[in-house]
Amino acid sequence: MKIISASQLFKPSSDGNLLFSHTQIIYRSEGRFYSAKSPYRKHSAGPLEDIRIIPPEAYQPILPPHSRIVCSNDATFTKTPNLSGFDGSDNLAYQVLQELKTCEAILDCPHINLATFYGCTITDNRIAGLCFKWYPESLMTFVNPDHLNKSTLLGSEERQPARSQAADFLGGVEEGIRHLHKLAIVHNDINPGNILITENRVPVISDFDSSSCPGADISRVKRTYGWYDPNVLVAQESNDFDALFELRVWLTGHSPSEFRFRE
Repeated sequence: MKIISASQLFKPSSDGNLLFSHTQIIYRSEGRFYSAKSPYRKHSAGPLEDIRIIPPEAYQPILPPHSRIVCSNDATFTKTPNLSGFDGSDNLAYQVLQELKTCEAILDCPHINLATFYGCTITDNRIAGLCFKWYPESLMTFVNPDHLNKSTLLGSEERQPARSQAADFLGGVEEGIRHLHKLAIVHNDINPGNILITENRVPVISDFDSSSCPGADISRVKRTYGWYDPNVLVAQESNDFDALFELRVWLTGHSPSEFRFRE
């Protein structure tokens, strides 16, 4: 058995704090992937529970007709589904197809502030991954490599120079958002981890697996805690602009009270 990932999951308590729920385990055995839970923070502390096989069709959808097929290389990054999100349904496969739909729309109408998409890698006529241009770092790793929470980052003198430099990226991020909206696409998960930086210091928006057309139900869409309003369950342009506002405070704000979303 080979452990692929082990993620600690938390749930909100009645007083608003987060409590440890369980550790989600993804492992591979005899060529198959499995999902399991451990009630312990260290998964090796006891036996695994709720073990489920993850069938290929749950995360590798059939390649749609006319989709571009490519081979990855050292200048590319191939995004594969995060199997820790497996919930027993085909939701991961749906996310792959949704991201592919967005990426193909961008491919037809590219923009300097949106990640460059090349095509799909395949296995047995199923999508194994989505192939993008490789970018050296994200806005998160540039500004906040220690992953401080939003309030702590605002008070960090050490990270202030990086925040000031990165504030120059805000205009490009907004241009990328507006271009997506012209294509009738809402990103729904704008956050520092989904903004990449090119070798020429240009910000590009990436990770389109949460994207959808305006008005779509996003109650099951993956979004990043602390960067969205959990009460909003419909895709709308304001989702992206509210996240951009939060990003602006993250880079140029002075007080945690300026943030709209709790982390």
